[in-house]
Amino acid sequence: MKIKESSSIILAFHGMIGRKKQTGLLLLLLTLVFSFLTAAVIYSVSSAQVLQDTRCELYGEWQYLRLSDTAEDAAQVQNTLPASAQVSTVTQNGIVLGADDGVAGGIGTVDDTFAQLGRIVPISGDFPTQPDEIAMTTTLLDALGCSYDVGQTVTLKVAANDYDPLAGSGAVMEKAYTLCGVLPAYDVYWNLNGNLTVSGIVAEPLAIDGQKFQTFYYLNAAAPVTASTDPALVANEYAYPQEDTVSFSLRFLLVAAILVSFFAVAQYFLIVLHKRVHTINTFLTLGAKNRDLRLMCLWEALFAGLAAVAAGFALGCGAAAVGLGLQKHLSFLVVPAASLVPLAVLFLLSVLLGALLPAVLVRPHTAKPKEKPAKKFRLAQLPLAPQIGVGIVCAIIAAFIFLGGVGRIASVTEKVVPIMALFYMAGCLVILCFNHAAIIPAFKSIFVAAFDPQSILGGAAGITVREAMRYGVARGLFSNEAGMGSTPHAHALAKVKRPQDQGEIAIVSVFIDTFVVLTLTAMVILTSGMLNPGAPDGLQGTELAQAAFSASLGTLGGAFVAICMLFFAFSTIIGWYFFGEQNVKALFGHKAVKAYAAIVVVCIVIGSALHVDLVWNLSDLFNGLMVFPNLIALLALSGLVAKAAHDKDIMK
Repeated sequence: MKIKESSSIILAFHGMIGRKKQTGLLLLLLTLVFSFLTAAVIYSVSSAQVLQDTRCELYGEWQYLRLSDTAEDAAQVQNTLPASAQVSTVTQNGIVLGADDGVAGGIGTVDDTFAQLGRIVPISGDFPTQPDEIAMTTTLLDALGCSYDVGQTVTLKVAANDYDPLAGSGAVMEKAYTLCGVLPAYDVYWNLNGNLTVSGIVAEPLAIDGQKFQTFYYLNAAAPVTASTDPALVANEYAYPQEDTVSFSLRFLLVAAILVSFFAVAQYFLIVLHKRVHTINTFLTLGAKNRDLRLMCLWEALFAGLAAVAAGFALGCGAAAVGLGLQKHLSFLVVPAASLVPLAVLFLLSVLLGALLPAVLVRPHTAKPKEKPAKKFRLAQLPLAPQIGVGIVCAIIAAFIFLGGVGRIASVTEKVVPIMALFYMAGCLVILCFNHAAIIPAFKSIFVAAFDPQSILGGAAGITVREAMRYGVARGLFSNEAGMGSTPHAHALAKVKRPQDQGEIAIVSVFIDTFVVLTLTAMVILTSGMLNPGAPDGLQGTELAQAAFSASLGTLGGAFVAICMLFFAFSTIIGWYFFGEQNVKALFGHKAVKAYAAIVVVCIVIGSALHVDLVWNLSDLFNGLMVFPNLIALLALSGLVAKAAHDKDIMK
């Protein structure tokens, strides 16, 4: 009897039904993840619509403004626009003068579309209909020292548009109006490229020479609004800024959620495959192949993913609607299919990849009696053979990089370090998402342990404080190298105008390492429970970090930490080689570089076979030897540092 390829679907379906509890938990997790993705996207896009509407209320709904000096040019602008465009032409007749004959605002006529494009609703009163009526903005009323009482008589001093107060040129006239409406201060918020808008709206133009025309128009809300090189064209970038509706933080959350689904599915199938060894062996005995097992896992993942997408979409829409409803913005609810469909595809791919990884790595086989092979000598049986093998491989790769000089070293490190740092931080955030309930207690434990009087007195009475300071300083130096004087070799190669500029960049690197990476690592360890009573004792350093990651990600956690440390350690080797190379050049010349490189390659192999405690002790010793002369130099150069801090040129 042979297992047919088509039966992998049936086996997958029956397997999921047979494991109702496990399948239910997987479906629940994936549904929650996709509902979060759906709700985040819908809420973000809908909130962007709310923000857009708020901007239009404040800055006007028009997209572009065309400035014209003649009526013919203004009419030509309107003729060139498509018929679907909303257009409003404002005629500025003159300039309203305030105290000391200063410019207070513009005065002129508007058409019926102006209030619509500007989203202008009178605070009180209405727009003028009679020749002796005027509607004024609160900005203009305040500048003239007038109240907001509708019906009062306002006498304005109006100058021609070519009025020059310094030269005393330009016609000036006085005109009395009845205030018929008070308008919001749109003349303050609109981007007119330094030009006046009409702050005082009248029904008929004034009998004064010179007019200016402003053509506001709206083409399409989806049209990109960009700054134009044409000085007569002004884009309303306040209302339609050039920015993504989905922020960086949202993208980061989406990526984190995708990673959560990947690791969750991978962990699920690892557990399932290990528990179903007997069943799988039966399939193999009946003629199934590893390919059939992979197909079965993929079909199970696909069923679970599709169910999660359907249920998560409904839950996500409901959650986004509730959130917008609480903010009284339910009318702005938008379901962006163009964003959700690719997101669903990406989610399903992560689920399938999460199922495929364990299916490839775990290869069950039938138990067949085998004759015990004769013992053969293997290299791996030698003491420290794996460590030395890894050391040799690292030494060969390092030698290849060393031979490429500074350019190759920089090329490797600038690619490896940022990518691995982001990858590691993403992994830490995934763990914190798993253990979100323990984040607050973790922070609490930090402050309680730090400021507990009993702990302080107990530590002061013994050697705890001394040991904590000793290891804290040592590991801190090894982590960020602050105060050691090693990294200046790299920063000195930067092409900057002032040394303090590169110094500020160096400070940022210390911040990222100490306050971001190390804090995330500490939170992962604390939230994982590896320091709680009942956790395995004696875990330190890498073993502790691997145990913390494994507590949430299973076997993948240890592999994740191992991969990250491999690249971090290797980039550290390359970086420290570069620091040493610069000193060798200064002390012995360029001819000694090759000999130094050979020594470093040999030391990499030797170091791989040394005990970890010895390596740490040697590192602490040599780091301390560097710190002392560097601190003396820093004290001697403190005057220059103070000048640089005050932005003075220290190169003179």
